[in-house]
Amino acid sequence: MDARTFFEQHKGVRRIVLAICVVWCSLTIATGLWVMLTRTLSAPDATFLAAVVALMQVPIAFYFYHRDKR
Repeated sequence: MDARTFFEQHKGVRRIVLAICVVWCSLTIATGLWVMLTRTLSAPDATFLAAVVALMQVPIAFYFYHRDKR
C-alpha cells in the first residue's frame, strides 16, 4: 500500500489518531496512578485526570463508529 492510498481512504489518518489517543490516555492514567501512589490526589487533580481520559475517549469512539460503518 502506498502513502496516497493510506491517506485517501482515511484508514491511515484514523489509525494514527487512534494510536496517539491510546498512548496519551495510557500516559495520563499512568501519571495519575503514580501521583496517587506518591501523594493523595486532590479534587482538582482527580477532575483533571478524569476529564483528560474522557476527552480522549471521543476520538477512539469516533474511530470505532466509522470503522463499523464500512
